[in-house]
Amino acid sequence: MISLQEIEKAKHIVIITNNQTFCIASALYTHILRLHKKVSLYCENSIDNKYSFLPWFDKMKNIKSSSADLSIKLESTSLIDFLTFEDIKYNQKMAQALYAGLLEIFYDITNKNLDGMLFAKLDEMRQLGADHRMCTDNLLQSESLSLYRLKGKMFQEMLLVYEAKASLFILSEQVLKETGTSMVDAYKVLQESLKITHVKYAILLDERYELIKIIEDK
Repeated sequence: MISLQEIEKAKHIVIITNNQTFCIASALYTHILRLHKKVSLYCENSIDNKYSFLPWFDKMKNIKSSSADLSIKLESTSLIDFLTFEDIKYNQKMAQALYAGLLEIFYDITNKNLDGMLFAKLDEMRQLGADHRMCTDNLLQSESLSLYRLKGKMFQEMLLVYEAKASLFILSEQVLKETGTSMVDAYKVLQESLKITHVKYAILLDERYELIKIIEDK
């Protein structure tokens, strides 16, 4: 991610975000406002309404500002990078956005970034005013339009194998990009496939046919 020094030098900053990065975009937007700088939010594709409870959701634009002298394109790892900046003090708005982003990481139990530091940050954000109930209700219990699009694509290509006892999915990064979803959403589809009669296992492979995840109906 762009360094804090580059942000401090810029006059007008545009943050480029999408469904996977809006939580950190919201926190970063708040931080830049505190520096009394002009800042814009540009979304590459439509952002799921499940994020509407987060600060600055209504500030997103679908046209990128041409007057900005610094563009920050956020990636999926930007949240982790942002949390390592020791000289940033979080306020309640930032805590809410960061807590939401952390929740999505923890929902994906296979995420390689899970460690004790993130557990501590999660607790820190709660102490700073992050609303756990609001985050879980919006992020983990609601289903977005993009998730339904992913479901359609995955179930259309699903195979039943091992005498119909296992559902098999092959998922590419391109499909995730096209639907604006993440691997966490794909795991939800796997879980739903266990409701199919006789299916006891759900298997997810990537486009190279390498195993991503297996879940079992218990």
